Amino acid sequence: MDRRITTLSNLQILIIALLSVITPFLDYRFLPLSLIFIFLTIKNILLRIIFIGPGNPKPSLNSPKHTVEFHQWEGGKTCFHSHFYDKVSDLVIFIHGWESSSGRFDHRIDLFSERGFHTLAIDMRGHGNSSKTAEWTAGKVINDLKDILHNLFYDILNIEFNLWPWVRNMVKYGDFFLKLEINEKYGITNVVPMSAYDITRVEGDDPENPEYVKFILESTDQRHQNNAAKEEFENYEVAHFRMLSDSNYLPYGKSQIEGTRKIWKQLSLMEDAMMIHRIMRAPEKRVFKLDIGNIPPSEVENFMQKTISKMKRAPVVDETTGDYNLKYNMQNITE
Repeated sequence: MDRRITTLSNLQILIIALLSVITPFLDYRFLPLSLIFIFLTIKNILLRIIFIGPGNPKPSLNSPKHTVEFHQWEGGKTCFHSHFYDKVSDLVIFIHGWESSSGRFDHRIDLFSERGFHTLAIDMRGHGNSSKTAEWTAGKVINDLKDILHNLFYDILNIEFNLWPWVRNMVKYGDFFLKLEINEKYGITNVVPMSAYDITRVEGDDPENPEYVKFILESTDQRHQNNAAKEEFENYEVAHFRMLSDSNYLPYGKSQIEGTRKIWKQLSLMEDAMMIHRIMRAPEKRVFKLDIGNIPPSEVENFMQKTISKMKRAPVVDETTGDYNLKYNMQNITE
């Protein structure tokens, strides 16, 4: 990822400074190059002074309710303080400013937490319990957050491979369910797709907490359960993606192919009816032995044609009028 380095490293600045001193002694024609090196040296020294990291970090948040987690980045780590409830609620993220820390939100974060909000406070690099940094820029802080999302989407969810089948199933069924394997220290560590046929979403059953949501897995497939025929998951344990295009299907989504289901069923019934029709109307290949007796040879052919016409069934469609013969019953095996 782009690290957005504002200044050069100490070694690079030192090399440029040495080149700016040595090049004039090699040849006077290198004097313009030496001036460029001097300019780069002064520029990077000034930028290093401007974007220097905080010298005395303020104390970090000290709340027994919040879980402390660390995310590693190149050369250090970023500290997170989080407190999540086992219910649906809004998330409030606290981000401090320059030479501050998450400790400044000590009272305010408890106020939001007591009112049922999920809370998350971040110690930016060089602040609070996060690692110190020689250079502090907004770009580097943004990249710290991007690294966390990159780890979730590409290392854990692997969206480059999984996103296409996940979206396809959601469009096909209207819903897609992911079971989240959550570690208290590291967060989401793995995800497992679950069939839309096996999951039931339950909401509004608790009068005291009408926003309570849970999921029930009922399946004979043992991959998603521990030898149990029925298993319940809390709302935070399942990611439910749904297409809310029609409120009549709530709490589930509506499939994009829902409008074609009736046509598909009609087509399927027509194909089945046509198959039955062809099977029932197919002529049976049999050999008949007819005793012509004393019939003159010249009248044998007329006798045969008369017998054949009697054995034929009534035609399905009248050739003269085009009307369908309703006397024929497709479901009658004796017809």
